Amino acid sequence: QTFDAAILDVRMPDMTGIDVLNRLKQVNPSTKAVMMTGYATMENMAEAMRLGACDYLRKPCKLAEIEAVLLRIAQD
Repeated sequence: QTFDAAILDVRMPDMTGIDVLNRLKQVNPSTKAVMMTGYATMENMAEAMRLGACDYLRKPCKLAEIEAVLLRIAQD
Protein backbone atom coordinates (compact mmCIF):
# COMPACT_ATOMS: atom_id res chain seq x y z
CA GLN A 1 0.00 0.00 0.00
CA THR A 2 0.98 3.61 -0.39
CA PHE A 3 0.24 6.42 2.01
CA ASP A 4 0.18 10.19 1.62
CA ALA A 5 1.57 10.68 5.12
CA ALA A 6 2.93 8.66 8.03
CA ILE A 7 3.41 9.62 11.68
CA LEU A 8 6.24 7.58 13.16
CA ASP A 9 7.31 7.31 16.77
CA VAL A 10 11.07 7.25 17.25
CA ARG A 11 10.86 4.49 19.89
CA MET A 12 8.93 1.38 18.93
CA PRO A 13 9.12 -2.20 20.20
CA ASP A 14 10.78 -3.99 17.29
CA MET A 15 12.58 -1.24 15.40
CA THR A 16 13.12 2.50 15.55
CA GLY A 17 11.06 5.08 13.76
CA ILE A 18 14.29 6.10 12.00
CA ASP A 19 14.52 2.55 10.59
CA VAL A 20 10.89 2.72 9.42
CA LEU A 21 11.47 6.16 7.89
CA ASN A 22 14.51 4.91 6.01
CA ARG A 23 12.57 1.94 4.61
CA LEU A 24 9.50 4.07 3.86
CA LYS A 25 11.57 6.49 1.77
CA GLN A 26 13.09 3.56 -0.15
CA VAL A 27 9.69 2.04 -0.92
CA ASN A 28 7.70 5.25 -1.52
CA PRO A 29 9.80 8.44 -1.52
CA SER A 30 6.75 10.66 -1.99
CA THR A 31 5.19 9.70 1.36
CA LYS A 32 5.44 12.60 3.80
CA ALA A 33 6.75 11.48 7.18
CA VAL A 34 6.40 13.16 10.55
CA MET A 35 8.50 11.89 13.44
CA MET A 36 7.15 12.01 16.98
CA THR A 37 8.97 11.30 20.22
CA GLY A 38 9.06 11.86 23.92
CA TYR A 39 12.83 11.26 23.83
CA ALA A 40 14.04 13.98 21.46
CA THR A 41 17.73 14.29 20.73
CA MET A 42 19.48 16.52 18.24
CA GLU A 43 21.03 13.41 16.66
CA ASN A 44 17.64 11.75 16.07
CA MET A 45 16.15 14.97 14.75
CA ALA A 46 19.08 15.56 12.37
CA GLU A 47 18.96 11.96 11.12
CA ALA A 48 15.19 12.08 10.58
CA MET A 49 15.42 15.33 8.61
CA ARG A 50 18.37 13.98 6.58
CA LEU A 51 16.27 10.94 5.66
CA GLY A 52 13.40 13.16 4.51
CA ALA A 53 11.08 13.67 7.47
CA CYS A 54 8.87 16.74 7.04
CA ASP A 55 8.68 17.57 10.73
CA TYR A 56 9.66 16.37 14.17
CA LEU A 57 7.17 16.69 17.05
CA ARG A 58 7.92 16.29 20.72
CA LYS A 59 5.46 14.39 22.90
CA PRO A 60 3.26 15.15 24.54
CA CYS A 61 1.83 17.18 21.72
CA LYS A 62 -1.64 18.50 21.18
CA LEU A 63 -3.95 17.22 18.48
CA ALA A 64 -3.98 20.76 17.05
CA GLU A 65 -0.19 20.52 16.51
CA ILE A 66 -0.56 17.26 14.58
CA GLU A 67 -3.43 18.71 12.58
CA ALA A 68 -1.38 21.82 11.70
CA VAL A 69 1.56 19.71 10.49
CA LEU A 70 -0.68 17.44 8.41
CA LEU A 71 -2.49 20.42 6.88
CA ARG A 72 0.85 22.04 6.03
CA ILE A 73 2.28 18.96 4.35
CA ALA A 74 -1.00 18.36 2.48
CA GLN A 75 -0.49 21.70 0.78
CA ASP A 76 3.03 20.78 -0.41
